[in-house]
Amino acid sequence: MLRAVIFDLNGTILSDEDEYSLSFLRVLESLGVKPEKNFSHTKGVGLKANWEFFKEKYNLKTDLTLDELSNLTQIEYLSLLPKVRLRKGFVELVNNLRKIGVKIALASSNNYSVVQAVIDHFGIADFFDVITTMEEVSLSKPSPQIFTITAEKLGVEPYECLVFEDSKAGVEAAISAGMAVVGLARTKEDKEDLSDAHKIISGFSEFNFSEGKLIN
Repeated sequence: MLRAVIFDLNGTILSDEDEYSLSFLRVLESLGVKPEKNFSHTKGVGLKANWEFFKEKYNLKTDLTLDELSNLTQIEYLSLLPKVRLRKGFVELVNNLRKIGVKIALASSNNYSVVQAVIDHFGIADFFDVITTMEEVSLSKPSPQIFTITAEKLGVEPYECLVFEDSKAGVEAAISAGMAVVGLARTKEDKEDLSDAHKIISGFSEFNFSEGKLIN
């Protein structure tokens, strides 16, 4: 029985993949790096993991720590927040789930201050019964830790949860946690990355919430 739905934030609830890529790009350019035209970041793994990758890929010479690089990226992202939008159908889906008594949670690899800024900006604090952020875990996705912690906070079993994710790491984490997972894909490449998900959709409006009972 479906008792809880857990949403990832960036790229799932929010349509903000381009804004985060632009944030990384701006910081890299400020450090003298000129990334390729099709530059993008790796979704779902967190800022530090991305910066570890970028430092090696671009042989980045800087005294800035991973934390400092991440903070600069967050500053850029928050400056772009007015351009970010909620994914269509999210509000309607949450309202429908609420009507049938399903608990709602947010599990984000982002930090609490940015998550709170986003929630305040969109006025969606009341949508969630619990919120879990990167400060509460020792391992990032694809570790299932963030999802198992969220289930414990909700007071439900993993097999009673359905997760919405947009990243390969997030899908792997949800499956490892013993949860059903729906992948949100924008492109053909996204669909390939999310191929392990139990169901793949391009938008929340495609999901019939009653299907959640069938996915597990």
